Amino acid sequence: MTCALVLVDLMPRIVALPLAPRSGDEVLARCRSLAGFFRERDPRDRHTNG
Repeated sequence: MTCALVLVDLMPRIVALPLAPRSGDEVLARCRSLAGFFRERDPRDRHTNG
């Protein structure tokens, strides 16, 4: 089975918005964690940005 992780619009001005129930910083941290998890399992990392 193949999986993909797609993260969209994590620009600083989006993350800085007053979000609920989780802050932008919490969302960003979770996204980084998920990206790391996926990269550990598939070293063919095909990300397009940063």
